[in-house]
Amino acid sequence: MTNQSELPGFALQLPPFDGETLFSWCSRYHRMTANGRDGATCLQLFGDRRIGTAHDFPARLDALVSRSDGTLGDAHSLIREHTILPFYLPFRCLRLAEESERAMRGTNIGGLKYRLGLQTSGLGSAHPLKACPTCIEADQELHGWAYWHRDHQLPGAWVCNLHQTPLLISPCKLDQRARFAWTLPRATDLSVPAGLPMGIASHTYAHWLMKMASMAAELLRLGYSTLEDPVRLASALRQRLFERNFASPSGRIKWRDLEASLDFIAKRQLALPEMQHVADRELLKAQLTRALSGRSVTHPLRWMIWCSNWFDDLRDLKAAYDRADKHQSTTDTLPDHEVVSHGPEAWQTTVLDQVRTEAVSMTRGAKLAGVSYNTFAAWACALGIEAARRPQKVNADVRQCISIRLLAGEDKTNLASEFRLSMETLTRILRTTPGLREARNRSRFERRRTAARKEWHELLASDPCLTTKAARSIAPATFTWLYRNDREWLKSSSHALKTSVSTNHAQQKMKKKVERRSTALRQLLDLST
Repeated sequence: MTNQSELPGFALQLPPFDGETLFSWCSRYHRMTANGRDGATCLQLFGDRRIGTAHDFPARLDALVSRSDGTLGDAHSLIREHTILPFYLPFRCLRLAEESERAMRGTNIGGLKYRLGLQTSGLGSAHPLKACPTCIEADQELHGWAYWHRDHQLPGAWVCNLHQTPLLISPCKLDQRARFAWTLPRATDLSVPAGLPMGIASHTYAHWLMKMASMAAELLRLGYSTLEDPVRLASALRQRLFERNFASPSGRIKWRDLEASLDFIAKRQLALPEMQHVADRELLKAQLTRALSGRSVTHPLRWMIWCSNWFDDLRDLKAAYDRADKHQSTTDTLPDHEVVSHGPEAWQTTVLDQVRTEAVSMTRGAKLAGVSYNTFAAWACALGIEAARRPQKVNADVRQCISIRLLAGEDKTNLASEFRLSMETLTRILRTTPGLREARNRSRFERRRTAARKEWHELLASDPCLTTKAARSIAPATFTWLYRNDREWLKSSSHALKTSVSTNHAQQKMKKKVERRSTALRQLLDLST
């Protein structure tokens, strides 16, 4: 009899339900085929005994499509309609979205969760399986199956939008013993997550949790990179805070007026199990500052929190994002690691143009723009407009000397001590001299790269027998810097290194086993004689 796991494909017509996760469909297929082992089903579907069993970001989807002869559709439609990956991609660039799909279609997702920002978000990267008890009964009555709904698995979704009942969690996939198991929801296996009853008990929290679940489902269906520009998101949020009287016309946040609202948001966060540990006003203030500065989003839940309190829904946020001035969009020209600060609005740009043509002075322009002189001078510097100098402590010669030494990469603290200037003065010179900060960053980067390359080259030359693992353990900081910033050079320079071979020493074990048996036989022969 042919082993079912060895079949090149499968002809079982088992169409996925509307809104069903791919993991749920595979679990139903496992039940239908009556495979004794979970690994046998995984091998038949994905061509591997383990890879493919992930319930959130499964890999080897190209293999699944090939083995099913396309009965489930192509890999792109499987990702879009039956996994939770699209939940994370509206806030990410199109390049990362394409890389994420390629990772799930390939043999292993690798560091996908890290690249999506989950492991550095402070909210964790786990996605516990969740189900609605009422949905389980209704699905069993209608389809004969209880299955995992994709909308229920999203971060921030803890209420069923259809039945308005709290979702329960399954211990499967959280328990390492069931890590590679195929499973379907059963009411007897589910439990209440910690902290959720307290939030559901209040009608206010229940309504807010419904809104969060609705926004999570709405975010799932937004297109890739729909909200990718963090600067425009910051502009939309700042404008909404101004409309709520939490910001001045110039965009300055009224933190004292905002404290009560942040306290209210912190209380709401206690109703979300994944955010209970960050339910603090000061942490919220830091996260809001990050969002308003135009820095990239680490987790969609952060923006869902702001949206649930200051916007009607995601459509309202999308409309505000579309109205935000595209002049502020600098994400296409800046490296990913650059921090983008809040830039000028469209009407403030016209004032900068007047300063460029010398129609108004820099001081008058700052007043017309409604910002401080230093902020306006920094905006002008970014456009190549140099402010007129009226030196008090720093004359032209001193300023030129400081600029040259800053360009050479010298530390600002040493310069401040030598010239008896404050750090603020040196920072102002750095920000208001056109091209100086960018040139200084490039100079410091080149110096750091040269030093790292030299140290790594000397380490390799010191011992020709070094393996990559050994060299990395000797100079971990240098290896990490080169891996992150100069990876191609690191690969080429380390090509000649010996590679440590991972082995279980089977041949050596077998040799010793034979020797022990030979010794035992000789001892028996000696006793018999």
